[in-house]
Amino acid sequence: MFSRGADGNFGLQDVPLHKLNEAAVVHFGSATAMLGGTYLEAYFELMGKARQARQFVSFDPNYRGSLWGDRTEVFIRLAKKGISAADFVKVLLQLSRLTHQAIGSLTFADWQDIIHFANQVGAIVCTKVGVIAALPTYEEVTNWDQ
Repeated sequence: MFSRGADGNFGLQDVPLHKLNEAAVVHFGSATAMLGGTYLEAYFELMGKARQARQFVSFDPNYRGSLWGDRTEVFIRLAKKGISAADFVKVLLQLSRLTHQAIGSLTFADWQDIIHFANQVGAIVCTKVGVIAALPTYEEVTNWDQ
């Protein structure tokens, strides 16, 4: 059984916004962020701030059925909100079944662009050492031509 911990009290005041402004890529991923409370409010407010600052937004909805129980529709609504604000979305098969309507409007050309971008990221990562250190910036990916 899941028991909410300190993350439930996380709020915007806990984020050093000057650090957020320095980032080229801002990743939003948490199994518990969308469960509600101040964490949920801060999560989407920070996502909005990153979008306004024209930062590359990465989103991993990180669905855990055991956390959501019979609130799957709430998760889907929140995941769609995150998907619509993101430049990159990590989608697992289980999640894609839940949110297929949110991503179902993508055309074949959209998917080609997404897959091409993801392949470029993977290729660049393979040229470097260290997982996190190897992650390229958005500019590196869009300017990389091999």
